[in-house]
Amino acid sequence: MATQYQIYSKKPNSVAEYTKMRGVTDFSNAAQFNVYESGYAFLVIISKPNYLTQLATKGGESSDVARLLNTFCHILENEFRGLDGIDDINADSIEFTDGISTMNSIGKVNQQSASEISMTFTEKSGSIITKFIEYYLKGIKDPRTQAKTYHGLIADGTLAAGFENEVFNLMYIVTDSTMLSLEKAYLLANAWPSKATTSIYNTTKGDIDKKEIDVTWQCFVIDNEEVNKRAVKLLAYITEGSSVANVADALKNNVVKGVAKEVTSHASETVVMDSTNYGYNVYDTMDNGILKETRQ
Repeated sequence: MATQYQIYSKKPNSVAEYTKMRGVTDFSNAAQFNVYESGYAFLVIISKPNYLTQLATKGGESSDVARLLNTFCHILENEFRGLDGIDDINADSIEFTDGISTMNSIGKVNQQSASEISMTFTEKSGSIITKFIEYYLKGIKDPRTQAKTYHGLIADGTLAAGFENEVFNLMYIVTDSTMLSLEKAYLLANAWPSKATTSIYNTTKGDIDKKEIDVTWQCFVIDNEEVNKRAVKLLAYITEGSSVANVADALKNNVVKGVAKEVTSHASETVVMDSTNYGYNVYDTMDNGILKETRQ
């Protein structure tokens, strides 16, 4: 029996956190104004297309394929600014009538399954995003023959053709304004980019501008408690120390605290949220340049 709901995401402590507007509003109760703030989210790559990782392995870490794959994945995670395509849950109605008046009841509850998700990135010099997706798509189906080739991996017997070799799995994590408490998570399963924006190469002389491109994915969207649980672990993995567990402890959420404490290692580059002592790259330039001269 499911008597608990969203146990791994942030939840209010009491009804005192909701604004009472029946009559006089108590504007002295600050807890009422802790609103949901949008704009805080992470994207984590769970798995990459097997056919591309096989190509990267064959060529070595310095190969063009490895560089394309690793850079594209780095951009996805580290330059992620949000996405569009999460749909509302809605209900279809069943109509009852006596021939004159009508009444509706809930007939069917609908939630998205096969989905199109869009993310916006700024294309960089070398057009890495466009070139990667172009290479990815052409390896799955050659546009002139429609043959599935995996850029030679099928012909040489390395891989058999299969959809399971062609997809990403991505975790979309939405947090509160601390970036340490989970609001909601979605697993974008069997995701594949559907468009290489080669139209960016259209030019007009004198029209100088950067290019914002939409990376559009086809995927199956999954959201449930098991997804949220794993999102908490990923959030603990990409952030510093025991911060996720500490925040859960302060919120008296022992379930989230316990899950976060299961994470004992962290990403090589964790998310830095406090800029007070942030080590900007220019500091090294100073230390190895003009400040080094002061020590001679």
